[in-house]
Amino acid sequence: MVRALPRLASLGLVLAGRLALAAEPAPAWPASAQQAALGLVDALRAGDEAGALARAITFEEWSALSLRRLDRAQHEAALRGWLGGLARELRAGLAVDDPVLADVLLLPRDEKLRRPVVMAVFHLRLHPPQDKGARPPTLALAFVEVDGRWRFMLRD
Repeated sequence: MVRALPRLASLGLVLAGRLALAAEPAPAWPASAQQAALGLVDALRAGDEAGALARAITFEEWSALSLRRLDRAQHEAALRGWLGGLARELRAGLAVDDPVLADVLLLPRDEKLRRPVVMAVFHLRLHPPQDKGARPPTLALAFVEVDGRWRFMLRD
């Protein structure tokens, strides 16, 4: 019994060390919809399409929210196409302001949604290089809260 105590103490230290390593802080994630919108726009400005895509709702997340029949390939192609197109426009000289929060909506559970969803809508003012002096067009960006994280989603 006396010999077993040092072994138990050693085992306890090893387990405590492993638990401490497992409890490392999670990667930084935007705490607010505003931070998520800024992160998306910053990634697009930098031409980081993969970084922008990482801020978008995944097919699995969207499937867990929606009651509609969804197609993974179509969802992913639409996201890549839209984000890639905006990134290309920015590389070609399109300038954008920082996104501005326009509205926060609570979408109720209904025939389209499995559960209520919080959506934040941002306006992104576009400044095409050829339209100097004209009123700049505005693009709406939608973010939904999924498991405590704000994710960009294409609105249809």
